[in-house]
Amino acid sequence: MSRGAGDTVRSLAGRINLPASTVGTFLSGTRLPRKSVVLAIVREYGGDEAGWGARYDELADRLGASSRAPQMLSDVTLSDSPFRFGDHAIERIREIASEESFSPGDLIFGEGDPITEVYVLKEGLIKEVKEKDPADREFVLVDFRGPREVLNFDFFDCDTYSISTIAASHGVLFRAPTNDFTSLLLSESDLARALAGMIAARLRSATRRRISRGLKEKFLTLLVDLGARIGSTRSDGSVKVAISMQEVAHLMDVSEITVQRLMRDLRSKGLIYSGYRMIVLPASVVAEEADQ
Repeated sequence: MSRGAGDTVRSLAGRINLPASTVGTFLSGTRLPRKSVVLAIVREYGGDEAGWGARYDELADRLGASSRAPQMLSDVTLSDSPFRFGDHAIERIREIASEESFSPGDLIFGEGDPITEVYVLKEGLIKEVKEKDPADREFVLVDFRGPREVLNFDFFDCDTYSISTIAASHGVLFRAPTNDFTSLLLSESDLARALAGMIAARLRSATRRRISRGLKEKFLTLLVDLGARIGSTRSDGSVKVAISMQEVAHLMDVSEITVQRLMRDLRSKGLIYSGYRMIVLPASVVAEEADQ
């Protein structure tokens, strides 16, 4: 439909109120977009929404069935943590929110999208990315979001999102209208305090990373912080963090070669163990870093 209309990505994006980079990603065919966006484009071109909706559902079912190992990250420990909402808060959010499943590579919202909803992650793992070069659709990893975390705090004081969020696993999220979520915060002081604590915990985490001395300390501090939010705790007390060397390099703003050297040094000292897209912190390291 897009080719037949002779549209550019930017002209289409302007009419459906989405960033050009987001629409370009959707039309590239490299990942399955969200159904609501597909239908918005179909509607703009006067297409058959019911027919395209059925085609979308069929394709989504086929892709889901072909996935050999869905990564729901259900092994993430949901013990009390200042980074995430507790059981009571999640139940209250569930009352005002709808639930939506996602798959690896799905764009949840794009940088510059209008803010109409608040997203809280129920299950799974989300990447926060920042557009580095709009022309080449190049993104830089900013951070991760784990279960029961708010995906972004821009809804407090912005009209549009300052970053993009992309699914790093299969999962489920809550979508609450911004006005309903704000009203819930005003009526539920415990939930408001939990959200304030979540923001404070992230600020403390960022401060620890900034003041850490030396790359080794920065690396360990980063891993412990990620372990507290998106890691899975094993029976021996060690914590596994699903992350690649490239992702670590982006988060530390260093080269992958530097990360390789750091990991080699820390492995030789027994401070970490690693495998494909994962790093394991022994229980003793987790306890020592947490106490600092």
